Amino acid sequence: MAEEQEINIAIFKYLSGQADYSESILVREWISESNKNKQEFDLIRKHYEQYDLVLESTDVESKYDVFLSRINQAKQPDIILPHETPGKNHGIFWRYGIAAAIIAFITTTYVLFGDKLFNAPVQSDLAEEPQMSYSETRLGQKSHIRLPDGSEVWLNSGSGISFPKYFSSSIREVSMTGEGFFEVVHDAKRPFIVSTPNFKTEVLGTSFNIMAYKDEALHKVSLVSGKIKVHAMPTDDMGDSSKNTFILNPGYELKFNHVNGEIKEQDFNVFSVISWKEGTLVFEEDSFDQMAIKIERWYGIKVKKMGNAPSDFIVTGEYANENLTNLLESLRFGRNFKYELKHDHLIINFN
Repeated sequence: MAEEQEINIAIFKYLSGQADYSESILVREWISESNKNKQEFDLIRKHYEQYDLVLESTDVESKYDVFLSRINQAKQPDIILPHETPGKNHGIFWRYGIAAAIIAFITTTYVLFGDKLFNAPVQSDLAEEPQMSYSETRLGQKSHIRLPDGSEVWLNSGSGISFPKYFSSSIREVSMTGEGFFEVVHDAKRPFIVSTPNFKTEVLGTSFNIMAYKDEALHKVSLVSGKIKVHAMPTDDMGDSSKNTFILNPGYELKFNHVNGEIKEQDFNVFSVISWKEGTLVFEEDSFDQMAIKIERWYGIKVKKMGNAPSDFIVTGEYANENLTNLLESLRFGRNFKYELKHDHLIINFN
């Protein structure tokens, strides 16, 4: 029963766009186990999208409990799904008419929690100019932002995001530079678009990471859950952007080099990409220059090199919530360099 309830809650959160990476994996694995599970999920999703539920990310479990409580009180006769056996308990989530259950949930939750759960503020499409908000992080800082529709953004250091005070009734669009992790609330009627200098990422409800620092040649969009469409820019000479449009599935990322125009799709290590969000600094076969850039952003200092780093200088490692001194002592082990900290400057000396 506990496992069944875990699946039910994960599906509930998955459909509302609030499932984290592990919950998304759990749902997708459950769906792939059998055609029966897939049919069941498709039926639930069909009714869910018909009523277009949009929930805030806070306290999802308690709202799910309200959902179950209301179904228990319902006087609907059992509606047996095609693959069910009459009289067998397949879990309270599926036993009653799906449409009736969702309607009951909407009614009860609306009374208990108010219309803010279902209707984020919307700005009229006829408005002349939307009121814009801007948030940024300095080097050495990170921040968490909740957007007008309930979607969440984590900004890495040296990043910025611009978004309207209210999204329109037809689209949700934000602009950003630097690096950010997005968890987007599902809204089938209003696509969510993230614009960066070299590409646009379009989603309905999913989680993904974007890295687009202005001072780096390589920009990336990495999909954790859901599905996204990425429009890489610029278009060709005829103005056709279709050749630079990519559909990504979970576990894949699009790498765009805005210096030479190279575009590459590949799989990626989820932990390595989003570890910064959890306070872990990761080096993956980084050269000295790559290491220095990460240290500058992470700790908010300027790195200066004295002498020449060896040509085979490579750094690999994970550092969770590590202070700068401990990090440098670890990096220095087995490498021939000295360092000196002066206020907001770090001098690394290879002489």
